[in-house]
Amino acid sequence: MAERPLGVLYTSRMKGILDDITRLESQRVLRAAHLLADAVASAGVVHIFGAGHSQLVAADATFRAGGPAWANGVLDPGLSIGRGAIASTLTERIPEMADAIFAQVRPKGEDATIVITNSGMTPITLRWARLCREHSLPVIGITSCASHGHLLPSDAPAGISAVADVVIDNHCPVGDAAIGHGPGTPEGSALGIGSTSTIASTFVVHWLAVETHAILLERGEEVLAFRSSHMHDSVAHNQALIDRFRQRINVL
Repeated sequence: MAERPLGVLYTSRMKGILDDITRLESQRVLRAAHLLADAVASAGVVHIFGAGHSQLVAADATFRAGGPAWANGVLDPGLSIGRGAIASTLTERIPEMADAIFAQVRPKGEDATIVITNSGMTPITLRWARLCREHSLPVIGITSCASHGHLLPSDAPAGISAVADVVIDNHCPVGDAAIGHGPGTPEGSALGIGSTSTIASTFVVHWLAVETHAILLERGEEVLAFRSSHMHDSVAHNQALIDRFRQRINVL
């Protein structure tokens, strides 16, 4: 079967985004990983917060094979597209909802948080980030700087860049669609297809976890990662981690 031009273009642009992240964000990822390693070494956990499709990134890092046992995806049903995509979109615009979620999760001072907001301006996500900052948690932001700059009017608050200790650019295009932006796109900007931010932001979160583990290993700390439940040696290993983190990881 012959390759279709749009499929080839999407693949090329997605690879380009991942290449841009690895080439341009390594120092910020390393700086953020040191903050996360400090939290984990202090018996803290890392709360990962996003709304709508950004919540998928938090879910992907939580209780999964190869994923850190100290990752706590904040998976409030009200912000999930499973509850209803339109409803979750409306809910993410209510910043005060973050206060109730924060009270339920009960982050501690030794914890850290990663927040995912592709626009950099999601009201409930910014409120969560500010609450964490007020409680002395390091805040790592993952956003599309191109979208952030495009959406941010000159007289508006500075969004996630004003709250986070480290901002990591996921290098996704304005509007999130790979095809429909930039030179060489068939039919110009009318297409607007090929979402990018979930793949890119998930990559960043897992890269952060790997770098955090590397720093912890250098400090003589143990790696705390789940194994696939389909592996013969995983049951006792995973159960020990579940017992250790049950009171801090909400989905357990």
